[in-house]
Amino acid sequence: MNRPLNRVVALLLTAILTSSGCHPTQPFYLHEDGDLSHYLDAATEIENPDIEEVVLDEVSQSRAPLTLSDLEFTEFRDMTLEDCVSIALQNSKVIRNLGSLTQFTIADGLVGRTGASMTIYDPAVFETDPQFGVESALSEFDAQFTSSVLWRGADRPQNFGGFVGQTIFSNFYRQQYGQFDAGLSKKTASGTTFTVRNQTIYDSNNNPSRGVPSDWFTAFEVEASQPLLRGRGTQVNRVPVVLARIRTDISLAEFEASVRNMIMDMENTYWDLHFAYRLLETAKIGRDSALVTWKNTYVLLQGGKGTAQQ
Repeated sequence: MNRPLNRVVALLLTAILTSSGCHPTQPFYLHEDGDLSHYLDAATEIENPDIEEVVLDEVSQSRAPLTLSDLEFTEFRDMTLEDCVSIALQNSKVIRNLGSLTQFTIADGLVGRTGASMTIYDPAVFETDPQFGVESALSEFDAQFTSSVLWRGADRPQNFGGFVGQTIFSNFYRQQYGQFDAGLSKKTASGTTFTVRNQTIYDSNNNPSRGVPSDWFTAFEVEASQPLLRGRGTQVNRVPVVLARIRTDISLAEFEASVRNMIMDMENTYWDLHFAYRLLETAKIGRDSALVTWKNTYVLLQGGKGTAQQ
């Protein structure tokens, strides 16, 4: 760099430093609106969660439970055991068992957490598990398509030029190079892998030894590979699928067992409730009979024919 140019650069730097002065700089944002209203009104706005949820009809239209102060049964519904089982199977997405009874005769299986309970979605979850499910094991035999694109440009100086022998070399080597690869492969149950590949190359450079300035090259390949030892045979390659299917069968058996236990608990509860109603009616009859006996004895006592002990 010569001296006049150095002097011009020094004057420009001095002018820039003088114009800026010693004052704090403000942050600069791309696509700034001037007064930073977007960052004050939108970016720094506190977002409150939407807690308004639609109430289920089963909850909003339900009646208050029976209490000691309100023991009047306004509506009775005579239901058979088959009706109870049908309603339970149609509406129980989470299958909960009765479990043991607490000291207040409350089924802890009904009021406890349902995190470990079976649901109607468990068999489907096991079937489509991305690691151990049947679909994951079968994906090993899916056709796979792979592709890649490469583009490269070169513009570099060379340490030689002019005539070398009978060839003229340029001082700069310029090239545009592109490559596209695509392939489709499929693995069979016996372990054989079939692959079809295509490779297309484009090359353009200023090498004087070339007959044309640019050219295209395309190659097609078909490949079939068969392992001789490890990974050979349908029995070996289908082991992950068989194991995944066994896990699914186990989940189905557990689901059926949970449904069986729920029906058994429901049947026991149904007859316990039936017995409780009969016991209640018996208690009412006993109470009414005792009340009639007391009234008759009280009338005799008022007439002087009875005693206080009676």
